[in-house]
Order: sequence, then structure tokens, then C-alpha cells
Amino acid sequence: MNGSPARAAARWISGEVLDLARTGPVAGAVTAVYGATVHAELGGFVVALLPPGAPRMPNGLSVATALAGERAPYVGDPVVLTTEGLTAGGLAIAWDAERPPRWDPRVRHWSARRLRGLRERANAILGTLEPAADSLVQAGGFAPDDSGARAGLEALFAAVRSGDPRDAARAGGRLAGRGPGLTPAGDDVLAAAALTVASAGAVSTSAPAPWPAWLAALAPPDLRRRTTSVSATLLELAVRGRGIGPARDLLTPDPIHDRRLRQDLAGLRGLGHTTGAAYAATIGTVALLLAPGGTRT
Repeated sequence: MNGSPARAAARWISGEVLDLARTGPVAGAVTAVYGATVHAELGGFVVALLPPGAPRMPNGLSVATALAGERAPYVGDPVVLTTEGLTAGGLAIAWDAERPPRWDPRVRHWSARRLRGLRERANAILGTLEPAADSLVQAGGFAPDDSGARAGLEALFAAVRSGDPRDAARAGGRLAGRGPGLTPAGDDVLAAAALTVASAGAVSTSAPAPWPAWLAALAPPDLRRRTTSVSATLLELAVRGRGIGPARDLLTPDPIHDRRLRQDLAGLRGLGHTTGAAYAATIGTVALLLAPGGTRT
């Protein structure tokens, strides 16, 4: 492209993107443009370039201006990420390498004292879902007759109850990549379950399960052959406890406030066609299983 790059400032950058930048420079290419969002793949990790107002993403970089116009990146444009910025085609996004506007996508951990409020949080989330929804099948956008999705969901909830990494691996194998779309519903469900366990699993029982191994087992070894690069990136981050902003906020172990809960749920529902609903239903269901007095065996 002719001329000097258009320059823009970064509003916030996920800590995961900044960590990747420190290993660089890292080169890649623009792989997709969805309206005002640009995806750049850098060695398998998909960075989401986001316009102002977009929900925070664990793989995200928010730009202070709209990603449009003749300088906007196009599919196939080269991308380079450094500690000082990212260039994508005719766009150069810069930040202060010493004091970048870092956003931390890690979920906060529930304490044993706070865990008493987990059941209330789970019931409040589930109470906002459509009563007609057939559990998570419809909420996640699976076909009503998708028996494999039903079996996968049953396997996932059984794995939460048991805390056994082998059960988690079976659930991941059944759900990863299942369903249509940029982030298949099966991946969304697995990511939401992973974030909930990462946040509350460690103190959910008097006989702690091996949750770190459980989380690692949830993402199949062949994940990147099963699903899209962006969905694989988000699931790989989720099993490490890094999540989408509204989901992370929904799991924050503060006393529940109806207004804040509604805001977090509204932020989730704005994600994709079914992604937000799948996240909300999964977080509520898994939190209920992990709550004191739940149905874990």
C-alpha cells in the first residue's frame, strides 16, 4: 500500500497480547475482517483488533479510532507485533512500551468465605434465561435434534461433578468444534465452563479436585484441527483462566448487585449470535454445581 501508515493509539491491550509482544517481533497476517473487527493470526495466536466500545477480549487490542477507511487492514495484509505497537497493512497502532494500557483478562478467584454467595450468583444468572430454552441446547444454538451435543453437555456437567481430568477430556472431545460459526457453540460452552472452574473450582469442595489438570484436559490435543483459529485461541486462554470481559466480570466474587449483573449479562448477550447466551447458561449451570451444597459427588 502506498504512503505512510495511518496512525492510531491503543485504548487498552490484553496482557496476553503484551506477553506475546515481548517474545517478538512477531509476524503474521490479517486473516479476517468482520465489520469493525479485524483478526490477525500471529503464529497460531489470533489477535482481535477492536473498535471503541467493543467488549474486552483476552486476545484483544482496542483501537481509539474506527477500523475503517482506505487505511483499514485487509485480509492478507502483513502484521507485525512489537513491544511498542502493531502494524497491519496501512494501519499502525502504537502504545508506550514502558507503560502500556494493559488490561488483565484473568478471572478472579473466589475465597472460601465468598463462596457462600456462589449459589445466589448462579441462580440469579439462570433466572434471567428464557424459560422456554431447552437447557443449554437451545441457549447455545445447537440443533434441537443434536443428540451429540446433548451427550457432550451431559459429559461436561458430569466432569464438573467428578473433578476427574479423564472426564474433562471426554467432554472436551465431544464438544470441541461442535456447531457452526466463527466460535462454535461447543467451544463457547467449554470456554465458559473453564472460566467458571478456574474462578471457583479451587475452593468448591473440602476435598479439592485436581482442577489444573482438569482444565488442561478440557482442550483436546487436536483442538486446532477441530475448530477455527480464533475459537481455539479463546478456548486455550480460557483453560488458563483468561476470559472475555463480560464473562470475567460475571464471575467476580463481589456481593451480587442486580444492576451490575444485568449490565454484565447484557454485555455477554452482545457477543455473536449465540455466544453470549451459551456463556451465560454455562456459567450459571457450572457455578451451581460448584456451589456449596450443590450436586457434586
